[in-house]
Amino acid sequence: MYANYVDADVLINLHTNASTNAAASGTRAYVARDRPYDLELANSILCGMKELIHAQEPYRNFNVASQAEESARYGENNKAHMPAVVLEVGFHTNLDDAAALKDPVFREAAMKGVEKGLRLKAEGKVCEPFKIDNIPDVAGPHNTDIPAEINYAGYPQFSVEQKTESVSCPSNWNCSPYSKVHADSESPLTFNFRCSATSSTPTATFRWRTILMDADGVITNVIQHSSTCTREGLNKSPLIGDTISS
Repeated sequence: MYANYVDADVLINLHTNASTNAAASGTRAYVARDRPYDLELANSILCGMKELIHAQEPYRNFNVASQAEESARYGENNKAHMPAVVLEVGFHTNLDDAAALKDPVFREAAMKGVEKGLRLKAEGKVCEPFKIDNIPDVAGPHNTDIPAEINYAGYPQFSVEQKTESVSCPSNWNCSPYSKVHADSESPLTFNFRCSATSSTPTATFRWRTILMDADGVITNVIQHSSTCTREGLNKSPLIGDTISS
């Protein structure tokens, strides 16, 4: 086979699936039996495809298998000298799948997912969904920057956009939404809160909700968190940085 002839590093066989059952649908992956690396690779690819496909609104519920299957039926896998995966992207015998296979949005998302799964496996990383683990509550004086951190899991495609909105705002305060583009960073991402207040303003606590979205359009879960501004340190010089005006 040609992949053996050119001594390819990896062989990905892209197929469309078929079934006499018109309801059969979704993405599936197959590897030869007793080839554990191939199985890990296929599962990484499925993970990447699920994340990227589900990031597209029309395909949030598209069926992508979580685990690849071992099979002796595919000569492409059995005869390959390198890691090999047969990837059945969708069923052309299913009306919804057939429409997706013709849609450039779906095709681009699916192939970006293949690339991501391949890349993470090559880098020795285990594919996992992009999500926010936690954002610790913070506190600090009025009129100073209060550092905050977003601890996340997964491997987003940078840049990553942060969107933070007010959930609860004490009376007589103006709680502004905040956004920031993080160009590139490992977890945690950092940003600052800031409260502009007079010397007579009492301590106040604010509740926020934050999401992240990466360059591939993958959106995380929503996390709520708090910031508290105190009357301490009102005479300190303001710091320069990214702020949320409360």
